[in-house]
Amino acid sequence: MSSFGQVRHHSEFRSSAFISNALRKPSLGISEEGIDAFLELCGNVTVLPVTRELLLRATSIRRRYRVSHWDSTILAAAQELRCRTLHSEDLSHGQNFDGVRGVDPFR
Repeated sequence: MSSFGQVRHHSEFRSSAFISNALRKPSLGISEEGIDAFLELCGNVTVLPVTRELLLRATSIRRRYRVSHWDSTILAAAQELRCRTLHSEDLSHGQNFDGVRGVDPFR
C-alpha cells in the first residue's frame, strides 16, 4: 500500500471511529445531523501523506524551534500546503515558523 493509501486508510479509520463513538455514547450529544456535518466537512479537507521528506522537514523544525514531534510534523505539513497561519494553543503565539505564524486561538 502506498503512503497515500496508508494515510487515507488511517483518516477513514479515524472517521469511522468518530461515528462509532458518536452512535454508542449518547452522552457526547452528537446527533445524526452532527454526523452528517462531520462527513461533509471531511470531504473538504486536504489530507497530506506523511512522507520521508515531510518527516525530514519536521525533524529540522523540531530541532530548530524545540517543539514536539507532533507539532513539528503539523508545521511541516502547513508549510508544504502553503498555510500562512496555524491555530494552536501549543505553539508560541505570534511566532513565525519559517513562514507559518502560530496563533493561539484562546489568547
